[in-house]
Amino acid sequence: MDTASDAMSNVFVARQPIFGHDLEVYGYELLFRSGPDGGFDPTEDGARATSKVISNSVFLLGLQQVTQGKRAFINFPDHLLLEEIPLLCDHRLTVIEVLETVRVTPKLVAACRKFVQRGYRLALDDFVFSPEWEPLLRLAHIVKLDFLALERQQMAQEVERARRHGITLLAEKVETHEQFQQAMGLGFELFQGFFFSRPKVVAGRDLPVVKVHLFRLLKMVADPTCDYVKIGKVVAQDVSLSYKLLRFVNSAWFARKNKITSLQGAIALLGEEHFRKWLSLITVASLADDKPRELAVMAAMRALFCEKVAALTPRLASETAACYTIGMFSLLDALLDRPMQEIVTELGLADHVADALLGRLTTPHAVPLLLLRAYEQADWPQVDTIAHKMGLDAASLPAIYQQSLAAVQALLDLE
Repeated sequence: MDTASDAMSNVFVARQPIFGHDLEVYGYELLFRSGPDGGFDPTEDGARATSKVISNSVFLLGLQQVTQGKRAFINFPDHLLLEEIPLLCDHRLTVIEVLETVRVTPKLVAACRKFVQRGYRLALDDFVFSPEWEPLLRLAHIVKLDFLALERQQMAQEVERARRHGITLLAEKVETHEQFQQAMGLGFELFQGFFFSRPKVVAGRDLPVVKVHLFRLLKMVADPTCDYVKIGKVVAQDVSLSYKLLRFVNSAWFARKNKITSLQGAIALLGEEHFRKWLSLITVASLADDKPRELAVMAAMRALFCEKVAALTPRLASETAACYTIGMFSLLDALLDRPMQEIVTELGLADHVADALLGRLTTPHAVPLLLLRAYEQADWPQVDTIAHKMGLDAASLPAIYQQSLAAVQALLDLE
């Protein structure tokens, strides 16, 4: 186990969701880095270094855990394809991404044909057609096009070429809802980018009636002066919340022999701090009912990650609750389609929490969230820089990320 833990700590894996047109998660692109001293470099020691990264991710982290059973899109340079490294991965989960930098040779085409025959799906990454790619185009299931890099005329040509081959189109780097709509109009079926975590409309939008109660409850949870006994009474008046709380405290999470049957007992078992945490998670998840579920997952992951990182940072060790709140509330603008400034004002948040949510770097409380955002985007140099400034060992971050992900999956399964 110690060996496995050591290996895991040296494998940086960020996951970026890929959505269908219904905004349900189709899969995740997994972005790797072999350790805290360098990025994912396919030229470093040939297949050995990169094979270690991928095999550690597959066998130690587990694709099933990392992607929650969704497809895993993994970039493979040509030397790994030729050495048939993708065969280490579960064909039911793995989408083999052929990088645009590969040399298309008869041997490489033969290797890709073998993968397809074994049941793997093949994606061509950052695709721009040239004649030598025709054999791979005939094998591919998915073509990924950079939505920001291609001119519209060239984009239309690539789309038409993919359609003739019956290939699914994936738009990369879709950063706004307008771009998402444009991509759908062009015939794309899959979408990757951070458009889903940004508000659609940020002006003149009132909360739907069904969310007003949840927002008021969130305001109570965020107010440290609000008596949590009073909050408990509000929960007691909500049948759905009451059921979820009792289900949570009686779950395997607590491994209790005797069941808790009263709300008062449930709240007493959790204690004030954990009761507030649980309630903020459930409330945010409920606010995400009409949004991609990935938003609730991201918000909860951010909360746990920020809390854990703060606990390891001397000047934030006593501020873990505030950092948890910052992570949990960091996507409220996208959940509510309202400006963050408006939200933090209405919630009456403490200045340091509000400043962090508004991106003001005047407070150290903003730094854990900045670190996680860099990690989410696989911006490894920025991850290194922020971790160093915080006095953190960057090698500890993959384990924190994985622990947060595993905890979120367990918690939301009980939601």
